[in-house]
Amino acid sequence: MAKAYTGTSRRLVIAFDVGTTFSGVSYCLLDPGQDPKICNITRYPGQEHASGSSKIPTVLCYDLQGKLRAAGAEALLPENVEKVEDEEWIKVEWFKLRMRPGSMPADAQETNLPCLPANKILVHVFADFLGYLMSCAENFIRETHLTLSRSWDSMKNDTVFILGHPNGWEGAQQSMMRQAAIISGMIPDTDQGRSRVKFVTEGEASLHYCLREGVLDLVSAYTDNKGFVIADLGGGTLDFSAYKVIGTQPLRVEEISVAKCELQGSTFVTSRAKIFIQGKLCKSRYGSDDHVKQIGERFDETTKKVFRDTSDACVVPFGSIADKDLENGIRSGKLKLSGYEVATFFKPSIAASIAAITDLISESSIPIATVYLVGGFSASPYMTAQIKQHLKRFDICVTSPDGQTAKAVADGAVSFYFDQYVSSRRAKFSYGMGLNTDYNPADPEHQKRKNDGTLVSKETEFRLPFCVESPNKKGILTHEVKLYAYQDKGGPSLWKDQGKPLFKNKNIADSICWCQNYCLVIMFGGTELTAQVAWEENVIPYIYHNRYPGQEHISGSSKIPTVLCYDSQGNLCAAGAEAFLAENIEQIEDEKWIKVEWFKIRMRPGSMPSEESELPNLPSNKILVQVFADFLGYLVTCAEKFIRETHLTLSRSWDTIKNDTVFILGHPNGWEGAQQNMMRQATILAGMIPNTPEGRSRVRFVTEGEASLHYCLREGVLDNLQDKKGFVVADLGGGTLDFSAYKVVATQPLKVEEISAAKCELQGSTFVTARAKIFIKAKLRNSRYGSDEQVKQIGDRFDETTKKIFKDLQDTCLVPFGSIADKDLENGIRAGKLKLFGDEVASFFKPSIAASVTAIVDLINESQIPITTVYLVGGFSASPYVTTQLKVHLERFNISVTCPDGQTAKAVADGAISFYLDQYVTSRIARFSYGMEFSWAFDPSNLEHKRRETTAVIWPSGRKMLPGGFNTALRKGSRVDKETEFRLACCNELTSLGQLSSKTVDLFVYRGAGASPAWKDEFVNKDLLARLCTITADTSGLKKQLVPSLDVNRNRYWRLYFDLIILFGGTELKAQIGWIENVSILSTDVNKLETRLNRCRNLGRGKKVN
Repeated sequence: MAKAYTGTSRRLVIAFDVGTTFSGVSYCLLDPGQDPKICNITRYPGQEHASGSSKIPTVLCYDLQGKLRAAGAEALLPENVEKVEDEEWIKVEWFKLRMRPGSMPADAQETNLPCLPANKILVHVFADFLGYLMSCAENFIRETHLTLSRSWDSMKNDTVFILGHPNGWEGAQQSMMRQAAIISGMIPDTDQGRSRVKFVTEGEASLHYCLREGVLDLVSAYTDNKGFVIADLGGGTLDFSAYKVIGTQPLRVEEISVAKCELQGSTFVTSRAKIFIQGKLCKSRYGSDDHVKQIGERFDETTKKVFRDTSDACVVPFGSIADKDLENGIRSGKLKLSGYEVATFFKPSIAASIAAITDLISESSIPIATVYLVGGFSASPYMTAQIKQHLKRFDICVTSPDGQTAKAVADGAVSFYFDQYVSSRRAKFSYGMGLNTDYNPADPEHQKRKNDGTLVSKETEFRLPFCVESPNKKGILTHEVKLYAYQDKGGPSLWKDQGKPLFKNKNIADSICWCQNYCLVIMFGGTELTAQVAWEENVIPYIYHNRYPGQEHISGSSKIPTVLCYDSQGNLCAAGAEAFLAENIEQIEDEKWIKVEWFKIRMRPGSMPSEESELPNLPSNKILVQVFADFLGYLVTCAEKFIRETHLTLSRSWDTIKNDTVFILGHPNGWEGAQQNMMRQATILAGMIPNTPEGRSRVRFVTEGEASLHYCLREGVLDNLQDKKGFVVADLGGGTLDFSAYKVVATQPLKVEEISAAKCELQGSTFVTARAKIFIKAKLRNSRYGSDEQVKQIGDRFDETTKKIFKDLQDTCLVPFGSIADKDLENGIRAGKLKLFGDEVASFFKPSIAASVTAIVDLINESQIPITTVYLVGGFSASPYVTTQLKVHLERFNISVTCPDGQTAKAVADGAISFYLDQYVTSRIARFSYGMEFSWAFDPSNLEHKRRETTAVIWPSGRKMLPGGFNTALRKGSRVDKETEFRLACCNELTSLGQLSSKTVDLFVYRGAGASPAWKDEFVNKDLLARLCTITADTSGLKKQLVPSLDVNRNRYWRLYFDLIILFGGTELKAQIGWIENVSILSTDVNKLETRLNRCRNLGRGKKVN
């Protein structure tokens, strides 16, 4: 759907989606002739832990003097929450609702909005938040795009800003937003500056997002002449827009009904919940305003977003496990609500949505076939299910096209700027001006007009001529026109005041009169109404113009927790995010479910010992491969459901396409053949593939390091690919830290090669949490909060919050875990938060940082070319402390450390697909040495052979051989490409043809440093040499081909020549046995056969043969 930018110069476009509850920013660097790529700002202060999150809370905190002290995610950091309480900061949220037009009143119960600071007006608050977003955007763009950073100062003065707003907002709101952009310093207060701010409705922005992402079934819509609705369900407003496709080459759509806007977003669901909770707990000790506020906020963060059905028993987690009031439904810090109670909070919002969509259907001249739900509120499973149910009678398909639609407005606003898919729109209101009309007593109303719903294109001008007369010339040199909007249904009256004369006719025939003809010009084809006054001057017109189950609420999240829950019989009861639903947490406690997590660490090779050996137990009747298969099966089920719901055309052919589906499994750099074999076996157990050669071939593997490289290359986040310098991709994950070093060897087409053997350290973020729990248990050993259950709860909250936002040794860190009543000042607990000092938290990170620095330094030392940049990806790379420490430690190497994109938590999955498609890596470095047990031909001139002569064995041919040798086929550090075969020529002498039924060879791996010894007993650390696999070949076909020889006793023996073949250029090692069979030997080939024999003899003596 993308098309090349047709502009003549480079330009930066930044779009802002300032939402009622959450806000986001997207941007695009437009280069002439290049396809535009829309990017999100995905790293914000205070939210570094939310890797890939493109939105922050729309919140500001002011002190009593009106100074902005914190905004966005920073306003919700525990230390700032304390300052809000202690220093009486004013917390401002939901301020966007105050900007609504007077024609959009909120329900009486929803008008209790948080106050603004006494010395701030609304436009100043909006400007402060815009300025904060702009600051975050600038920091992110300059850090992410190093080349752009150098030209920022010159480019910022030409930057275009796109501001999204609800469908129901009008010119007054657009004017206030533009004024806020001026106040915030984004643009100067000049005509040129103001022209750099554009507006787009949230409905039209969402349409552009859907069109650009290719999630709409445009072919059916165009050929069947069917309409569709884009429903942007947000925090404050619900915006509905209806369109039809009028052309596909190029793509063009047209609005078919007047857009709707309802002030019933998800914010109001929370408001109704708080009112209910206040009444429910009015006689409870948890009924104070502070408690109700806390419970209401937790309802907003959790329960509201996962609620699915009236039959649900919903719980709101808000306190510690000690909080209890069974009479009022509170147990273990959770308030229980019935599904019917929660459903009432949603009811008005659902009703408003149905009414708006029904109106669009009624007003449209063509059938509407599909409703596409986008926006944060569309992630609510209950909201989606109810809309589907209510629209079933219209035979309308309701779908959420993509789990990332919370960013639809910001992304779509950028697309709106350069794609301009909408060719015409419907006017929401009628527009006109106060006018003195020639008096005609015979026709007091002259005519009746109906303009509401007029179809307007981008180029259409609506002109209303009028004339100004004045007894003096000055009276016509300047003229003010008031533009009116008639907002009721039906056509407007021609008269402002029906039944009353608007003017008195005055005879001025005997006086000198100055007259000027004007025209009121309205252009409404864009998303911003433009009104101008035009007149003719010197005959030249001069215009003076004034979506995973249990995680639907985490919109855009591409990951779920790697967790499974089994009952005592070993049945899988819940997995992923569903395992953390409040009702399942209760069942874990009540029904003794077994919660399995961190199981991937159990799959590590024996060569990767972990300092943390205390892993959660597996169910007694489950082995590791079965657990892995259960989780893979769950992921495939989720994937199938999502793909079929999102791609309606693909859904129809799913049964045929699934039997040819290729599966790419990513794994840590340090995993080997045994782990790959277990993963392939798990796919068979999960029913993903049949246990056949064809089925097994549909499973491919890629290391996490190489997958991350492909992600970075495909996303275009690597800089200076032509400078012939090396770079490191560091994938910092939950279990392992994977480091890979590469250089670019070609750009047309793009090709890279590995320059050092990849590293893998078992020191991921999981181990930071493990160390924290050990510390917390010791710290609280004499506290009433020191029980195993309490320590686990506090440790889990540390993992979810504090660990991810920790920045510096000077930080005073708070771990929120309980209710405001939880207190133990002696042990650092106040208002349900445990205080930890920065140096304490830093100690939890220290081993992981040390392992990272060591691995990167090793790559630098092993590389033959300079390494200049380290790119950090993976979830753990979002830790600001880890990033800062790596920068500090690598500064002495003059190495730049950067996080190319906050969405890199999905790098492995995205990169694994790119690996299959793009295959950027042409060669790799062998991490270990590979070989086999070998008998060396005795060489009397070799001192080592003389020393071992007593162990010699005489073969039937009379040759003296020394057993116990080790012959290396592939040496550590060797460069390998995918076409290269590493062959080790071998020879055996057999005394019976019965020994030819099969041939078995054991392949060994040596993981030690340096070259592998020539003798097995010379391996100092026996654990570094391990049998990797056994290769068995059917050699029975050679029985009729081998020619016997006679030994000294005239007994027959046979000589078998074969090769051990290793292919290691891909990410999966392949080993084979090769031999010559059914080849006719002509007399001219005798020399070749003798050469082959000599080659084997030479290898037997330990000589290197090419």
